[in-house]
Amino acid sequence: MRHPLLKLISKSLNLLLIGSSVKTISVVLVTICSSLLSIQNLFIFRILNKIVGLTVRSSLWLSLFFMTFAGNLLLSFTFDSYVFTSCVLPIFFYYFFKGEKENKELSTPLFILSTVIVAGITVSNFFKILLVSFLSKFKKDYLSKLFLIGCSFLGIFIVFYDKIQASLSFMKSHLYGPSFDFSYYFQFFLGSVFVIPRVVTTRILYIDGCSIDAVIGGSYSAIFPNVLFYSLFLFLVFIVLKNRSNIWMRFLIVSFLVDIVIHVVFGLGIHEAYIFTGNYAFIFPIIFGIEFKNISSHKFRKLYVGILMFFFVGFAILNSQSLYELYHFALYFYKN
Repeated sequence: MRHPLLKLISKSLNLLLIGSSVKTISVVLVTICSSLLSIQNLFIFRILNKIVGLTVRSSLWLSLFFMTFAGNLLLSFTFDSYVFTSCVLPIFFYYFFKGEKENKELSTPLFILSTVIVAGITVSNFFKILLVSFLSKFKKDYLSKLFLIGCSFLGIFIVFYDKIQASLSFMKSHLYGPSFDFSYYFQFFLGSVFVIPRVVTTRILYIDGCSIDAVIGGSYSAIFPNVLFYSLFLFLVFIVLKNRSNIWMRFLIVSFLVDIVIHVVFGLGIHEAYIFTGNYAFIFPIIFGIEFKNISSHKFRKLYVGILMFFFVGFAILNSQSLYELYHFALYFYKN
């Protein structure tokens, strides 16, 4: 009940695939994941080209760069709510940005439908739509619609209170992340977007006293991943501060704050950051695109492209190696 629309999709797939072989089910699920990520990348391209204003060549290059991010590689074969979110959020933001740019309010049916889909797949994303609506030219109209949608959600909550209460109780007992230090949170939350962390097995203790043996990602122990990650972090901070007055940048950062509060401040699900990056990874190629668009000097543009190429090659090398290790890890622990 935490993600009602996703539950409906999963149950429908379960009915369709009953009796199918493991191989058939795997092929279907991987095809769905890959298709959703392809749609995601298409709308990232459209945002870069139509909204940010980059050329087709630059938009295509940044879209391809985005495909080397760790989150995309892992979600290409991980059937979860995050792969759906990674698809629907760029679609929503494309039409939302398009309306802002053309000074046209999204139609009521489109706004309500997109909100229900985005929030239905991952409930917390309702707050992203709420916050970006505060920055919109059509704030009054959007917020009034969100109020009605919120009231509808409240009505559903009241009708299905018992089932939702049971789900929330499960969340309270089992979905809190382990007690890692801040550096782990910092690396894992942001680093997992770009570089696949090493795979480790560990015992996770939950707030209710229960514990499980889990396969999770570890922090970066080698020198090169650390250099790559912290260089990228400083580079991103520089870009965001430099373009803080850009309206598209403001929309993206406000959206990102929701994920920071949920996963970093409250630590919810932090140990599975490598797949929930689908909630926010899409903002980074757009951030890179905004900076590229605002560089007027040809010399600095070449330097900027060189820096991105450094990260591109670094991600490709590290993530290829990590996928190879993950494959052999799976063969060893899941021989059947």
